[in-house]
Formats: sequence, C-alpha cells, structure tokens
Amino acid sequence: MKKESIDGVVEAVHYSQDGQVAYVRAYQRRGPTFSDVVLIQRDDLVKLIKSGSIYYTGERICSMGTEFKTFDKLQVVPTREGEILLTSPAGNMENLGSTPLL
Repeated sequence: MKKESIDGVVEAVHYSQDGQVAYVRAYQRRGPTFSDVVLIQRDDLVKLIKSGSIYYTGERICSMGTEFKTFDKLQVVPTREGEILLTSPAGNMENLGSTPLL
C-alpha cells in the first residue's frame, strides 16, 4: 500500500474569540523537504485542504530535519453555518484536537 503524501503539518493553532481557527503555525512541503515555520490564515488553510492538499497535526522530531510525528488528519466539514476545520468528524465547532495553542 502506498504511503499517503503529506503536504503540511500543523504544529500549533490560534483560535479567535468566536471559537474559529484564526491561523495555524505549520510546515509546508517544498518538493522533497519541508519549509521553515509558516503562519497560515484559516481561509487559506481551508482552500488548501479543499483543493486536495493533505494536512495533519503533528510535531517536528528534534534533530531529525524534516521528520515529523503526525497525529490527526485535518478535514473541512460542511455545516449549516458554513465550513469548519476538524480532526475528527464528530463535532459541530472547530477543533484541532490536542494541537498546542498559540
């Protein structure tokens, strides 16, 4: 079975006052390696995921370059109020699991 290619790893999240993701701190795939830390606004992250990019929550493994310990896959789920970002399909508000807060 072919291993799923990861396009980005979300390391930390910042939530706005209304409980939505405001932005995330992440690493993005750049060819065979990953970028330095980048901040991605919520709307941009939703567009990336909807266009087919695969993002996981996780953390960089210390002293291992671009190796990551990944946890949960990010999903964009449609609701009556709009779209929400989740790591598990059960829920009605944005939640990236145990991802550390910014």
